[in-house]
Order: sequence, then structure tokens, then C-alpha cells
Amino acid sequence: MGLAKSQAQKRLTAKAREKLLDTYLPPVRQIADRVHRRLARHRIELVSLTQSGVVGLLEAAQRYDEGRDVAFQDYARHRIDGEIMEYLRPLD
Repeated sequence: MGLAKSQAQKRLTAKAREKLLDTYLPPVRQIADRVHRRLARHRIELVSLTQSGVVGLLEAAQRYDEGRDVAFQDYARHRIDGEIMEYLRPLD
């Protein structure tokens, strides 16, 4: 129950979510574009990859642990990339 409570406490407010997206949407788009260029012949929409990346960003914000020796942006990039790959997995 302690884990569930700590997850609930980390929910982002609308203002925090907006600030997060303003700050990190360019890297999300960059990662999505990089993947999209590799998959261009498969006709996967860039917007779908970007949306998956935003999901990864929001999950990163909720799961990030400041006590670890990892910068948020590094953790977020990993989660963004992972979420995009997760989106692509069933399409393979």
C-alpha cells in the first residue's frame, strides 16, 4: 500500500504537466523523428510516435526517483524511447 500511496502523491497537476510538456516536448519530437526516419517505408505516422513519446514522458515524471544518481532528462529520454518501442512492438 505504501507504493500505491507514493504513486498517488506524485500525480502531476495540470500546471506541472503543462510546464513539463513545454520543456520536454522538443526532445520527444526529436526522438520520435529519429525513429520515424528509420521506419519511413513502413508508413508509421510521426504523430503516433510523438504521442507515444509523450506518454513515456508523463510516466517518467511520475516514476522518477530523485534519490537515484540519474538526471531526469536522461531517465525521461530512456522512458520516451522505451514507450515508442512499446508502441511499435505489436506492429512488427
